[in-house]
Amino acid sequence: MNACHVWQFMSSFHLFRRKLLLDFLHDPVLTSIGRSQFKTLMILYHHGSDTMGAVSEYLGLERGSFTTVADALIEQGLIQREQNPRDRRQSLVSLSAKGKALVEKDQLRMDAYLAEQLGNLSPDEQERIERVIEELFTLAELIRKKESKLY
Repeated sequence: MNACHVWQFMSSFHLFRRKLLLDFLHDPVLTSIGRSQFKTLMILYHHGSDTMGAVSEYLGLERGSFTTVADALIEQGLIQREQNPRDRRQSLVSLSAKGKALVEKDQLRMDAYLAEQLGNLSPDEQERIERVIEELFTLAELIRKKESKLY
């Protein structure tokens, strides 16, 4: 595998992801929350409950900075924090019912946007992209499991 192609893919994917996020951050419902808060909701929706440290690392934020993000989301009733039953030194964060409803509403809009973008591709191109995405999900899950054993 050509490492240069991997980096090019990651850069292109980052730009696409950024465009998608920016489009949705202009939604009137989402203008009341910041980009890090929106990303936190999406992470918790797709990956479930996790430690504050793991979510802050995923976002690329210092733990103290993420605490501010989490506190704001808790205050809005979008996430909840509880003590980790396996390690009392850690806090777990998860979506509240209100946070889940907000993400699911926007997920429908995101799905429509992606369908529109992918509709410009041929069926063969769509199928190839689907296979690559499935492989990336598998790889990401293996990495996630490996990293979660470290904590």
